[in-house]
Amino acid sequence: MDPVSANLRRLLAERDWTIHEAAEAVGVDERTLKGLLGGRGGKPQSRTLHRLARGFEVPVEVFLLPPGGRSAFDRATNPAVAEAIDREPHLFADWRVEDFDELCSRFGAGGALTIDGALDAAREMNRKREALEQVAVILESREADLMYALIETIAGRVIMPRAEPCATG
Repeated sequence: MDPVSANLRRLLAERDWTIHEAAEAVGVDERTLKGLLGGRGGKPQSRTLHRLARGFEVPVEVFLLPPGGRSAFDRATNPAVAEAIDREPHLFADWRVEDFDELCSRFGAGGALTIDGALDAAREMNRKREALEQVAVILESREADLMYALIETIAGRVIMPRAEPCATG
């Protein structure tokens, strides 16, 4: 099954839409949708893909990626992550699907992650998550104003202020 057909079926099922409901929401003919679902429409026109994306409120690339999306592709092409998980499973104890997707989408210097690179990335992701959890707790405490001031100060050093446009005279 081609990616457009498979992802269209998935989105219809997720929303519990009939072909008629989808055609109305997307703004395409029911015959077009039936053709796409059956894989008989060939490659859909760009205009059709953009209407599908707008109607389903997803990025256009959702229809072009293999079923399972970018994460399935990333997992299949980054086998070092699975080996890293096998080597040090404790690093991944509280991870969500999104965390694994983020790790699998990373690349190392010069290409795919190595096992050690995947482990280093996992440690850094865990460190970042712990820091964010601590900041969230502080923001709910009496020290919230201090944390906001600290965040603003550091952000001012890290995030470059936008330069004013040059006046033409």
